Amino acid sequence: MVASEVKSLASQTAKATEEIAGHVGDIQSSTTETVETIREITGIMETVSAYTGAIASAVRQQGAATSEISATVTWVSSGAVEVDTSIESVGRASGETSRSAARVSASARDVAERTRDLTGRIDRFLGEVTAA
Repeated sequence: MVASEVKSLASQTAKATEEIAGHVGDIQSSTTETVETIREITGIMETVSAYTGAIASAVRQQGAATSEISATVTWVSSGAVEVDTSIESVGRASGETSRSAARVSASARDVAERTRDLTGRIDRFLGEVTAA
């Protein structure tokens, strides 16, 4: 009877050992799959990190370009103000020139009229002097 019990226990131990070996095999297989999955995730994360770096670089470049555009717009705006001021100055100078030209023209007409008058007087005087 003891022999039969020992045989039964040995059989149960062998069966349990086989089950444990099966479980250990399953665990090893799952561990191998997990390690491979972790490697794939690591590769994906490295790719994402590279893309993120490229995007950050592009954003920095875009920020620099935007700053340069803003500075250019400010410069052009101040230039436009200067041009506007210059145009106003030219307009005022043109108005003054027109007024001066009108005065010169009026003076020239006056001089021409006085010259005609003086010429007439000289002609009359010479006529009187020659007749006398």
